[in-house]
Amino acid sequence: MVVRGWLGICSGNDCGLYQTLDDAKLVADGDHLSDAWAAAMDKRLSIGTDTYFDMVAYHLQFKEVVIRGTVNDHCRNGITFCFDRAGDIDPETIQFII
Repeated sequence: MVVRGWLGICSGNDCGLYQTLDDAKLVADGDHLSDAWAAAMDKRLSIGTDTYFDMVAYHLQFKEVVIRGTVNDHCRNGITFCFDRAGDIDPETIQFII
């Protein structure tokens, strides 16, 4: 699968891909109790927990990127509930959009 969007913060328990730059910034800096924050979180894709990916993605935070990877529904299958970084996408590559 190939997805395109705005990368948020990628470290520790969080790495998300957002529809807009505003959503990425809102989640990073926003009020966790606001409806806008919750809406941005509902629309994001969580990206896998690989430390190497985080090191590469660090320089691309808040940039528009294309990520190629495998979809993973482990945390969204109705049986399992995951906290923090769900890993909707197991990334293989990431490219910066110029």
